[in-house]
Amino acid sequence: MANILLTTHWSNGEVYPFIKIGKELKSRGHKVTVITNCYFEKAVQQAELNFLALDTPAEFEQLIAEGYLFNTPQGFLKIYQQYVLPKVAAEYQLIAKLYSPKETVLVARSTPGIAARIAAEKLEIPLVAVMSSPSHVSTQSLAEEMIGSILGDEINQIRTKIGLPVVDNWSTWLRNTPSQTIGLWADWFCDAITESSGVLQTGFIWDNEPTISPIPADVQDFLQQESPILITGGTTALAGENFFAVSAAACKLLDCPGLLVTRHQKLVPSKLPDRVKWTKYLPSLASCMPYTSAIIHHGGLVTSGQGLAAGIPQLVLGGGADQLYTGSCLKNLGVGKYLATLQWQPEVVAQSLRELINSDLVRDRCRVFAAKFINTNPVATTCDVIETQIRRNTSFQRILVKEGLESQAIATNTKPQKSTHSQLLALAEKLSPEKLALLELKLMQKERNSKTIPAIPRQPELNYFPLSFAQQRLWFLDQLEPGNPTYNISGAVQLTGMLNITALEQSFQALVQRHEALRTTFAIVQEQPMQAIAASLPFAIPIVNLQELPPSQQQQQIQSLIAEEQIRPFDLNQGSLLRVTLLRLNPENHVMMFSMHHIISDGWSMGILIREIAQFYDAFSTGKSPKLPPLPIQYADFAVWQRQLLQTEVLKTQMNYWKRQLAGDLPVLNLSSGRERSQVTSCQGATYTFALPADLSQKLQALSHQAGVTLFMTLLAAFKTLLHRYTNQVDIIVGTDVANRNRAEIEGLIGFFINLLVLRTDLSGNPTFRELLERVREVALAAYTHQDLPFAKLVEELQPERHSHPTPLFQILFVMQNIPIAEQSLLGLSIKQLEVDINTTKFDLALFMSETEQGLVGNWNYNTELFNASAIAQITSHFQVLLNSIVIQPDARISSLEIYTETEIKQQAMQQSDRKAFKREKFMKVAPKAVNLSTQLVKIDYLQPGQTLPVVITPANDGINLIDWTKNNSNFIEKELLKHGAILFRGFLKSVPEFESFAQTICPNLFGEYGDLPREGVSGKVYTSTPYPPDKAILFHNESSHLHRFPLKIWFFCVQPAAQGGETPLVDCRQVYQLLDSKTKEKFADKKLLYVRNYIDGLDVTWQDFFHTTEKAKVEDFCRQSATNFEWLTNDNLKTSKVCHAIAQHPRTHEAVFFNQIQLHHIACLEPAVRESLFSLFGKNKLPRNVYYGDGSPIEDTVIEEILAVYLQATISFPWQKGDVLMLDNMLVAHGRNPYVEPRKIVVAMGEMVNSEDIIK
Repeated sequence: MANILLTTHWSNGEVYPFIKIGKELKSRGHKVTVITNCYFEKAVQQAELNFLALDTPAEFEQLIAEGYLFNTPQGFLKIYQQYVLPKVAAEYQLIAKLYSPKETVLVARSTPGIAARIAAEKLEIPLVAVMSSPSHVSTQSLAEEMIGSILGDEINQIRTKIGLPVVDNWSTWLRNTPSQTIGLWADWFCDAITESSGVLQTGFIWDNEPTISPIPADVQDFLQQESPILITGGTTALAGENFFAVSAAACKLLDCPGLLVTRHQKLVPSKLPDRVKWTKYLPSLASCMPYTSAIIHHGGLVTSGQGLAAGIPQLVLGGGADQLYTGSCLKNLGVGKYLATLQWQPEVVAQSLRELINSDLVRDRCRVFAAKFINTNPVATTCDVIETQIRRNTSFQRILVKEGLESQAIATNTKPQKSTHSQLLALAEKLSPEKLALLELKLMQKERNSKTIPAIPRQPELNYFPLSFAQQRLWFLDQLEPGNPTYNISGAVQLTGMLNITALEQSFQALVQRHEALRTTFAIVQEQPMQAIAASLPFAIPIVNLQELPPSQQQQQIQSLIAEEQIRPFDLNQGSLLRVTLLRLNPENHVMMFSMHHIISDGWSMGILIREIAQFYDAFSTGKSPKLPPLPIQYADFAVWQRQLLQTEVLKTQMNYWKRQLAGDLPVLNLSSGRERSQVTSCQGATYTFALPADLSQKLQALSHQAGVTLFMTLLAAFKTLLHRYTNQVDIIVGTDVANRNRAEIEGLIGFFINLLVLRTDLSGNPTFRELLERVREVALAAYTHQDLPFAKLVEELQPERHSHPTPLFQILFVMQNIPIAEQSLLGLSIKQLEVDINTTKFDLALFMSETEQGLVGNWNYNTELFNASAIAQITSHFQVLLNSIVIQPDARISSLEIYTETEIKQQAMQQSDRKAFKREKFMKVAPKAVNLSTQLVKIDYLQPGQTLPVVITPANDGINLIDWTKNNSNFIEKELLKHGAILFRGFLKSVPEFESFAQTICPNLFGEYGDLPREGVSGKVYTSTPYPPDKAILFHNESSHLHRFPLKIWFFCVQPAAQGGETPLVDCRQVYQLLDSKTKEKFADKKLLYVRNYIDGLDVTWQDFFHTTEKAKVEDFCRQSATNFEWLTNDNLKTSKVCHAIAQHPRTHEAVFFNQIQLHHIACLEPAVRESLFSLFGKNKLPRNVYYGDGSPIEDTVIEEILAVYLQATISFPWQKGDVLMLDNMLVAHGRNPYVEPRKIVVAMGEMVNSEDIIK
């Protein structure tokens, strides 16, 4: 039983989740105390939890009355100065009073939880920090800065009084104090901002039971009769004074009933509409949800979760960062909207509600997310995390006490004395991070096993036993391809000295008799595969005499026989699955070859075999009886126990973890190897060994120690970085194996225990290597904690798509070898292990790393149909360069870490220079082999028969890497683009970083200085699309054709297609030119166009934003250089005008195109109401934008009508699909955007900038 202290305060949304957590923890046998505001005393006591008050009733009333102050930084600071800081010392004293040295864990509100953090540091107890809103992740830096710069001195005074050192780096202290941070929201709720934050998202928690009193009868009747809009502003006054008045007025405009819930009567309008009812408090808000048609709230996370679970549309009227962030999340999910304070008008609120309530799409999205709450238990998940901290703490203390006592006894040769907790922590600090991490995992595993997993009993003597799950998988593979040597385990040792062959044979006979696994074959019994264990099994060692051969031929014959033995099949139905052959070179020189089928053995077993053979041989050689301790169980006992265990809750819990971890589409790593995975039909393999320099190995150890991770984690993170750089994929899955010998009774058994773990890491967001290292650590530790689930059972449950690959779920393996194979000797013999080339493989690529006295050694095992030796040598070289780059700059982003050798960098520079030297026309005439390859690896088609715009390229097979394909087919892409004007790549890419890499493959220098519209930069060279109202269309235009420079190429990437609409319509500008009347074309060619723009703050982009400067002189210089006229107006506004082409000639195809932005600029293209409004405000000469003939005369309405009609005739449109990439030639094709229903996200990249004067016709 642990002593758990829950401390939080302020609102229902903060406190009631803690009460729910406390009740669950108490039911698990823990002592729970809740420290919170006095207002919640009755609720805590009703939950039968201990309670301590942080304040008096008067103090609490004053606090919640001023809750609105949280909406501004100044108010936030006032709250902390008046209410929080004065309570820090008192809260610390309450925690210290309840503290007991053993098994105390703090669970505290994360923002900022000053008292809890101080207590955790002073009392040396674990702290679980709980975030009540995902916005706390994004605003963490701001909060840290505010606390450090404004409140830091006062907090340090408190620390000094209780004997703690002064904090200098507040960010480090605030982030590192918690042992774990939990977010009380689902992982699908918010966007990528929390993905790399280290916050464990356990799910929405709220109180769904009447804790004080039932819902009043009149309210219950109102709910059942009216189906009102629920209006709730939270416990505090955070929603503000205007919240309820605007919401009630909106209900009146809609003629809808409303239920207004607030305990602050002063915020309630004095006269409510007839059908709007006020109630002071609802003890169970969730129970009201089924009766409501929509919710208006201030953005509380608890209310958001309740609304999502009930499947009800939500409108957030947010005033602060938390509220707006939560509202944004709901909007992105398609279940709600949010309005900032400036939009709080009854008409706007009513219109938003009307759209939400009447939208079929919103209702569908609500149902989708409501379904996600089925069969979830976030309270239990949260408590599991807290109990993990308890186990870690108590187990760690236990081992430290033991090690501390033993250390004292050894050092002083006296009876050990009890160590203090601080002394034990000091002892722990002397352990390396690898040992600490492994110790922590082992303790957690033993603690869990001792409490929840039963011992393995000895089974009665039977003829047959079921297979373990690992055996079952290999048996099934053998049925598909009998005798496949892929799962043979082979080895060879050279024995020098007088060998006692009789003793050696006796040793193997004794070993076979000792381990039932070595007497096991496999039979079908009642249509099920079973282990058949022979009571005894004769075992003889054949001898091959090579004494007559000269030494050179002997060595050739040895290698040949070893290779033959490796691929010699086993028959699982009969005969021994262990073979030993002795090669006699001369009387004092032998080579012993041995092989076993993996179904009865593993790498750990090989260590047992060697150790016990040495013990048997020493005994038999000297005429003694072997003295090995009896085995407590046999492998068949383990197999029966494992199957029984899988029927318990223990492994159901583990299965749930793996199903969450491997949810969605599992990525297939598209390593560029020259062959497609689907073409690989065999498991032919080869090996390649390399060694890292000793100094690099030491630096990697030091980095691991500094980062608090194991060397395995550092090397794995580096390996995944390399795979990411090769594939441009951000969802990386690599397998690893674990010995799975986590129980004492199986540590000395020969058998197939090894288990495979699937390590899936998110590399999105271009993290630093140190950030990636933390992600890898979290994934690895979680995987180790859930390693009991057999890999075969996981495959059976997930049922991944089957390929020719022998190992499902992943194709690449990474292993840090630490199998305990001690140096052994046979009596009177020297033993040398022979290097055996492995000629089979179970994976596309496997990397085995091991530590030696000389440094780290790596061994590749690769599929020879996918890679050759030179490719593996190059990968090795890149890996070593990458490792050097990592130890030099671990805080660099993974995209910037060097992987190429100096020679390769020079070669790339020379190749780039050579490419630039080619004449483009000559280059386009070349017919490279890549064009033929493109028809093999991709499919070329159109969206509709006879519709050649755009041409559609899709992968012909799974696993095509678009970026690699593009590198080899740039001419083909260019040719298709010039022919069609647009290419749609469908089914290739999944992320924005991949998209940017693809665009950069075609155009390395993407344009990153776009200022025509205030677009939000996704990265340095990728923009989100134009922030134009979703219910309005963006008319056709050629990008930047009204400026002095424009991009010749544009790429669009669909991150999220719209729920409805949102297409990007296209027109062929060559066709538009052909369709226009000849007189119209002549007039435009003669007069050109004059674009006039008034930069008016608040109506259009400001000149400061457009020109990226606040200096007028720089603007003037730019205008002069770009032949743009300018005029400074009153109020610091600017007017510009520029003559541009309306018709141009393409610089490569030399075709005439209609190339301009007439529709985006001409006033006649606006909606009539908008046009009249602009005329009334500015007059015809001061419009924000307009376009004229080049001489300043107006373009006739009839001409505009003709242009619009021609564009309409030529329009091609298609719905976006997620992952689509649309590539346009900006001169050959114009584009627009149709109205849509949110959410929708399209990102854009532009490249190959062209000067306008170079293409004017």
